[in-house]
Amino acid sequence: IFEITPHLIIKDVINGGAEFRNRFWGTIHVDQGGFDGTGKTVAEYDKPEDVQEILELYRYPLRTPTPMVMRGRLHYQDVGKWQEYSAVCVGFTGDDGSVTKLVCAYDDKYEE
Repeated sequence: IFEITPHLIIKDVINGGAEFRNRFWGTIHVDQGGFDGTGKTVAEYDKPEDVQEILELYRYPLRTPTPMVMRGRLHYQDVGKWQEYSAVCVGFTGDDGSVTKLVCAYDDKYEE
């Protein structure tokens, strides 16, 4: 667990997926993104024009028990370069059976 912890982002599902708040933001993301996203929602750190598309991406694991593989390019509003990534994202359910947490494990193969 200690080896993958820096690669994790754990998100709380807000209002059934209307938004997501980062409960945990691993140190790989702090180092690569230049900020700590812990406690922030998607709208607080992603480019405003990208927020709806990113929210849709994170809503997918709310509808299926199958882990989701993600690959793409990241560009946070405060960081001036695009970064390649791949990740697996899994939804975890609460007592009522709905997905309340997303656990996403990212690789560390960012563009230089």
